[in-house]
Order: sequence, then structure tokens, then C-alpha cells
Amino acid sequence: MWVVSREMKPLQANDLQDFTKRFQNFEDAQLRSLKVFSQTQMTLTLGVQDASRAYDWISLSLEFNDVKDASLVSDEQLPLIEMSEGASFGYNDCFKFQINSSTFFIEAQTIKYQEGNF
Repeated sequence: MWVVSREMKPLQANDLQDFTKRFQNFEDAQLRSLKVFSQTQMTLTLGVQDASRAYDWISLSLEFNDVKDASLVSDEQLPLIEMSEGASFGYNDCFKFQINSSTFFIEAQTIKYQEGNF
């Protein structure tokens, strides 16, 4: 049985490549929810396969802080976004998470993540 973290952990730019690889560039992920707390803070929750857990499915919440720009959709539209192409996740003066098959993206200065049960 896998132990899953219940606390938010900061994601560093130098860890981003390994983090993205761990979740196979979010290919075939399930978009679950988007909570917007303010214009500068939001949390996206996905169902993803985790390579560090023998590709078991887990929930992954990404907390975006100091959001600079975003193109979002409603919670009702999230499940309709095709995730077979995964997402791009990069850093160039700020983090940018963009779903490859959509106009959905979030740019933020800092990101934290939390792993949970599927």
C-alpha cells in the first residue's frame, strides 16, 4: 500500500522536468476540479498516473500562487477537455501549465502540489 502525502509541497523550477516526467506529461490525465480563490490563487486537481508508484493512479492538486495570466474553463467543462496529448509544464520567469489540446493555461510565480488517493 502506498503512502500518499497530505500536505502541499513547493515545486521548484529545477525539479519541473523530473516532476513532469513522473506524471508522463499528464497524458490521459483526468481533470477533476478548478477552484479559483482569487485572481492570484487557484488550485487545479487532476487524476494522474504516477511512475514512482508503478503507474498507479493518484489525485494531484496543483496550487498556483501569484497568478500572472490564465485562460480557464468552468468546472463543468473540465471533463470535456481531451488530455491524450497531455500538458506542457515549463518555467521561464514563471511557471506555465498549459493543456496541449486546449487554450487552457495558468501562469504563476509559485506552485505547490499535493498528492492524494485516486
